[in-house]
Amino acid sequence: MEECNTLKYRFRKKQCSLLFVLSILMSNHSMAIANSVENTSVKKMTTAELKEQKRLAAIQAHKKLVEGLLNNIETIPGLLKSKKISINEVPNPHWNQSKCIACHSEEADKANKTNLKDKNIEASCAYCHLTGDEHNYIHPVDLKPGKEKISTMSRVMKDELKKTSGHVVCSTCHDISLQCKMENRQIHENKNFFRGGPYSKRADLCLKCHQPENYQKFNPHEQVDAKGNVIDHKCTVCHQGDVDDLKRATDLSQVSFHIKENLNAICWGCHKWKPHPGGSFNFFKSGKKPDHLVKPSVEVKRRLQKTLTEKQLLLPLEPETGKVFCATCHNPHAKGVIKNKTAAKGAENKSRLRSKEICNKCHIM
Repeated sequence: MEECNTLKYRFRKKQCSLLFVLSILMSNHSMAIANSVENTSVKKMTTAELKEQKRLAAIQAHKKLVEGLLNNIETIPGLLKSKKISINEVPNPHWNQSKCIACHSEEADKANKTNLKDKNIEASCAYCHLTGDEHNYIHPVDLKPGKEKISTMSRVMKDELKKTSGHVVCSTCHDISLQCKMENRQIHENKNFFRGGPYSKRADLCLKCHQPENYQKFNPHEQVDAKGNVIDHKCTVCHQGDVDDLKRATDLSQVSFHIKENLNAICWGCHKWKPHPGGSFNFFKSGKKPDHLVKPSVEVKRRLQKTLTEKQLLLPLEPETGKVFCATCHNPHAKGVIKNKTAAKGAENKSRLRSKEICNKCHIM
């Protein structure tokens, strides 16, 4: 009997040991599962955090890039072309004594004509005021004015012309050194540092070279004379190339312009409506106006093609960029100029709109 009790005791002891081991194993398994779940959650959080960190780092890097632009203005054209920065992000160094480093290798009071980064000041201007932007379209550079224009120039402009081998350049009309003097009157009344300024009207500067009697209101859209003939010189306001070739063109790809990209700048030379279209609409709750001058979506392109096929109405996109531009909705030509009937519609209509229901051609109303 005593031996039997001993065996039972041993069996129970062994059973308890097994249960104890089993409970430990189960506990460890549960902890492993919990840790696995926790680690997966941490992993997911880490991925999200890394993504956010990368986003913030990219923002900081871009901010640093923009802040350093004036120290490296020669990089601006390349950054604009690669679209790493926008034209609106190019900082303005003018009338700011802490920004002399943009064009000079020395700051503020040490900056002078001997320490210009680029001895050709026009090259320095071009880094920000690139060929093709609105500024360059206002007046061409690197041309020689005739004797008649030189005869009416002020003495300071003639002296400047001698420094540039008789060529009109930025400094012919803009006295960049005025900024160095920081005279209060010039800062507020001559912000564009015009030579001989300030002027009550910008045209007063123009009349230093151009004759007042030739300054009559010019309408480039009046392109056909009383007999129905195209007025050749009106074509060259926007286009370059042989006028006869322009007259024969039936497609936008067959004509060229004075500028390659952002053809809107041609229109903005006279029509300063920004933002447009939609700038005058008052039903935008956020107060933000829509930007239509972008590449249309696949769906919008499909509607444009449908409009061309079904309505025989062409709404052209900018050739170089494929973006919507002013002439997508407005026909800048007079009747009888465009040979392609689908592209000729809208000529001389109200606001020169290609269609009375122009919004419906892209948007589902």
